[in-house]
Amino acid sequence: MGTLVVEAKYRSGSTVTARYAKEQGRKVFSIPSNIGLTTGVGTNRLIQEGAKLVTNIQDVLSEFNIFDETEEIELEIKIENEYIEIYNAISYMPTNINIIAKKCNMNIANLTPKLLIMELKGYIKAMPANEYVRI
Repeated sequence: MGTLVVEAKYRSGSTVTARYAKEQGRKVFSIPSNIGLTTGVGTNRLIQEGAKLVTNIQDVLSEFNIFDETEEIELEIKIENEYIEIYNAISYMPTNINIIAKKCNMNIANLTPKLLIMELKGYIKAMPANEYVRI
């Protein structure tokens, strides 16, 4: 029914797949990326060319009328109290460990094991260059 492109360089297999999906009459969705990342040039270009910008699951579901657009989907994640402050310092865009440490007023040595536990519990995902994103 549609194709969601999460990450793509300017010329990549993902952009080729998106082009084929469009040619087949499927809807193309794209998650925006930081403009400074080479792995996001393709997704941002797809949005410029008419792909639907996706920031959450509701953006995709509403396109297929899977639920009433006025209905909100709320994903509730139960974060343990000791990780709430760290979780709140991380966004859905990659956040560098130094920024997280500064926001939480923690040193890297104390923060790193907590980030690892949070990743193992499925709260966050580690990215290259010591960056983290919410899941």
